[in-house]
Amino acid sequence: PIYAQALYWLGQLQSWAGDAATSAATLERAVQRAAEARDDTLLLQAASERIYVVGYELGRPDEALTMGAILGPLVTRAGEKPVARADLLNYVGVVLWSKGAYGEAQAHFERALPLAVAALGPDHEQVAAIHTNLGNVLADQGRFAEALAHYDQELEITVRTLGAQHPNAARVHVNVGTVLTEQGKYDQAQGHLDTALALWEAAYGPDHMMVAMTLSELGDLYNRRGDHARALPYSERAVAIGVASLPPDHPLQATFLLRRGAALLGLERPVEAIAPLERALAIREHAAGDPVERASVELALARALWAGKGDRARAHGLARAARATFAAAGDRKRSELAAADTWMASHPHAPHPTIARPSP
Repeated sequence: PIYAQALYWLGQLQSWAGDAATSAATLERAVQRAAEARDDTLLLQAASERIYVVGYELGRPDEALTMGAILGPLVTRAGEKPVARADLLNYVGVVLWSKGAYGEAQAHFERALPLAVAALGPDHEQVAAIHTNLGNVLADQGRFAEALAHYDQELEITVRTLGAQHPNAARVHVNVGTVLTEQGKYDQAQGHLDTALALWEAAYGPDHMMVAMTLSELGDLYNRRGDHARALPYSERAVAIGVASLPPDHPLQATFLLRRGAALLGLERPVEAIAPLERALAIREHAAGDPVERASVELALARALWAGKGDRARAHGLARAARATFAAAGDRKRSELAAADTWMASHPHAPHPTIARPSP
């Protein structure tokens, strides 16, 4: 079991360092060694961690959820320990969230939280992480006040137990900054995101995935403020880190590319925006996740094709598809629906004329 434990810790470190593929392989070895040693507790720890790495970091959610379904009965066999059940619920919840299954994900986190609090105490790092995940899934449903309440609890736990300069605090600042950006509170959002970027770079260096995610959020903030010249370098750094660190079809690649394309559109460089947006759409077409993520790319690509004098019929088709998705999402995407309607109204697509041909 000592070797299996060492493999488990190594797999965690590889994940934190941004090497998800190696981490998944190491954690698989840890699971095998723990099984050979008949250490069900360690097996569950390593296997649950691997669900997160495979499903979220490597972007293979269906594979990870299959693993989760297999592990469920093993938790019962191992004695139904609250920590093991909370870990499994939390990691499966993250994978469900990444697929856009927000209701299911929220239910998993809400089951995990009291189990973790009862077993570990209210100030444990795992409790803080579940608060983060609940905040994320609530934010994606447009429930921003509830999301911020969970983020506040996580930050209080982190500062009290680890200190304000710990990388875990950076995670909270990113999440709060993202929600504040959605609410249009750009000055407050920038403060949180700048703080997060400084903490991530101090902890992990300039090329870590958490740095890329924060850079991308800053790019989104500046795009929304209309400061596209500042948005572009942040977005381009995020894209470069993503290319070096992630599988080519990972959904985060699409997010980074979308924000780069949006900056180029804002700078009136639509022809340059087409390539990253086409790549983002190709990723979204094959990735599980919230359909509105694809719709955002479709609307941006429609704008780029139209302004870049590309295929305007396709541009309108993309815009119509995006509009339908935003409409189906209800109140949480009301502003995106209005943007689609405004663009389509100001860019009417004329049908092809009918050409009269002489009868033979």
